[in-house]
Amino acid sequence: MKKGKTFIVSGPSGVGKGSVLKVLLEQREEEKARAVRARLEELAQELWQLEYEKLSGEFHEIAHRERFSQSNLEMLRMEEEGL
Repeated sequence: MKKGKTFIVSGPSGVGKGSVLKVLLEQREEEKARAVRARLEELAQELWQLEYEKLSGEFHEIAHRERFSQSNLEMLRMEEEGL
């Protein structure tokens, strides 16, 4: 169970206790929303980085295979030409 702080807001009727609590609760909700947005941005960045690394690795693997294939084709052409 998460422990928090307890505050007592007291005063005569009509001095604005409810208004003060309303503002405090709104600010708390705004802070929660900012924290959630920040975490979502972090997660999106992490996901992008993972996808980039995956695609980058796949790209390099394909490029390596392609260069290898080109190299083999050139060697075969040279053999056919007697070089």
